[in-house]
Amino acid sequence: MSGIAVSYSERDRLGKRGDLLAWPQPFSNQPGCRLDRTGRREERTAEKFYFTGELPEGKASVYDPLKQEGITFTFPKEKVPYLSVWANYGGYQGQYHLALEPATGFLDDLAHAMKRDAAAAVVEGGGKYGWHLEVSWMEAKR
Repeated sequence: MSGIAVSYSERDRLGKRGDLLAWPQPFSNQPGCRLDRTGRREERTAEKFYFTGELPEGKASVYDPLKQEGITFTFPKEKVPYLSVWANYGGYQGQYHLALEPATGFLDDLAHAMKRDAAAAVVEGGGKYGWHLEVSWMEAKR
């Protein structure tokens, strides 16, 4: 994956919708700002971003090295070509959570996706668009 595109950033910490940044360290002059690690609630940040490059496979994981456990989502990348991350560390309504979101469209905005020729799933009236999501737990042998 080559980088990220900002969908939402509390107080524009990462920039505005559509801004393109490097992954996992978006700013070379801010080494403490890393998006591949969870933040503390006291940081009061909240961001949603999409990976811009093609997913190498339909798989995404979050892993906690201290607890040696994590979760993996597996999905068909030809049906669900995008992956976003919603990372809320106290910045949105004081909540604290991290979510991986496989997506059929880009940046939560169909008009924006169409402007940049990004594909989005199309479902004709009365039609169906199906895909599956497999969730598996990772745990180190203790």
